[in-house]
Amino acid sequence: MPQYQPNRTAHGPSRNERAASAGCAPAPLRACARRCGGCAKGSYGVGHASDWGMMADEDIKAMTADIETPVFESTAFTVPRRLSEATVALVTTASLHHVDQDDFGPADTGYRVLDGTRRDLMTGHWSPNFDTIGFAADVNVVFPIDRLNELAAGGVIGRVADHHLSYAGNQFDLSAVRLDSGPAGARFLKREGVDVVLLTPV
Repeated sequence: MPQYQPNRTAHGPSRNERAASAGCAPAPLRACARRCGGCAKGSYGVGHASDWGMMADEDIKAMTADIETPVFESTAFTVPRRLSEATVALVTTASLHHVDQDDFGPADTGYRVLDGTRRDLMTGHWSPNFDTIGFAADVNVVFPIDRLNELAAGGVIGRVADHHLSYAGNQFDLSAVRLDSGPAGARFLKREGVDVVLLTPV
């Protein structure tokens, strides 16, 4: 199965990729390291990812509270075909990949193409706050492929797409997804004849 990595010659590495290449934590964790006096590297007080354990929800909210919400000048709107006639694909941010695909690493903003007929799925979510128990018990918790197949069998949707996309949801710098791998994934699904996508943010 193919996978996609953003064009770094066009956009350059993000700040989190630069941190990851140095073995350090993403920007919000760096801020936490400065605030809490954790592991530091260089003049910016960069915390190493390996030093961070599970964080409470309130800690995550505090670290992401100042992230700017993008403002769009116009809202894209389309009228898809009726669900009973539509081809539906899944787009998940659970960092899923097949066993023969590359794992997701820190600051990996690309995507993996998932074959809807295969169940050899693994999760590459490296965040310490991602609980994999639900996924281990039932893949449909993060990738409801069986539920989609049931909807297709019942005539609720036209058909299930042959291929689906997986991204890594633990991103703080979304510029590469917004400008590169997101539109690239949309083009891929459009070429596949997909009319509607079901997003499963994790």
